[in-house]
Amino acid sequence: MPHPLPDTPSSFAATRATDFTEAALRSALLTGEGLRVVVQPQFNLGTGKIVGAEALVRWRYQGRDVAPDRFLPTLARLGLERELFEFVLDQVQDLLLTLTLFDIRCAVSVNASAAVLSSADMPHCLEARLRTTGLPAHLLKIEVTEDSAAPDLGALGVQLSGLRERGIGISMDDFGVGRSSMKRLVTLPFSELKIDRMFVQEMANCPASSAVVQTSLSLGAKLGMQVVAEGVETGEQAILLRDMGCSRAQGFGLSAPLEIGVFIGYLARNLKHEMADRISAMAMHKTVPCASPGL
Repeated sequence: MPHPLPDTPSSFAATRATDFTEAALRSALLTGEGLRVVVQPQFNLGTGKIVGAEALVRWRYQGRDVAPDRFLPTLARLGLERELFEFVLDQVQDLLLTLTLFDIRCAVSVNASAAVLSSADMPHCLEARLRTTGLPAHLLKIEVTEDSAAPDLGALGVQLSGLRERGIGISMDDFGVGRSSMKRLVTLPFSELKIDRMFVQEMANCPASSAVVQTSLSLGAKLGMQVVAEGVETGEQAILLRDMGCSRAQGFGLSAPLEIGVFIGYLARNLKHEMADRISAMAMHKTVPCASPGL
């Protein structure tokens, strides 16, 4: 499992009081100064292997990290969500292209608000990006965040359907919270739902939360969706999820968000070890018949 950065749920606590100006945030988005993208791996709870990742944005201002829940609402109020989405997409495309050099196929999710995804040009924009880079569409997922209501659920559905038709996965973030969760689930063309961390973290001690997790897994299976549990912080939670039939999960207990270079290095080393094991297995399989021709 990757070595986590010192980026834990409590690491942002001291930064919540960090003051910043709207002008500073605008400048950071325009120049990229202080902004970076990290990725939090998603694991197969049965094999322990990385099967995906979520891209997350970080902002370092005046020598301190500003908590995302402080600067993201400000950025949305300034009408700069689309610009941030494009910034993260640029970084994720570069990451995916680098991984292809190692013959690694690992889907990465990018968060976007309903307002951004409702833009009429979104399917064409993403299709053009993928065509330019040559990246397969299935390596890119879009997570629809719950932080803002869709201006028009119908318009959002049209754009998301356009993305699905182009092979791009659509994930429903924070399932189980928010008044529109169930309505969105049955109205919009999701391919994946992510169980909110609140239920995952309380399921060991709260039968109701455990029931929500189990119901979410069953619902996802019936709807043909991949289900990912968020916010796994302990081994006990990972085991409970696995025993419930949940195959994918992410959280600080499995791995903190990783710098892109660390993430690439880990996957590359893991691939090297897998290839070595495959070659050894092939060699053993080949020599056994030669050593025992009578079998």
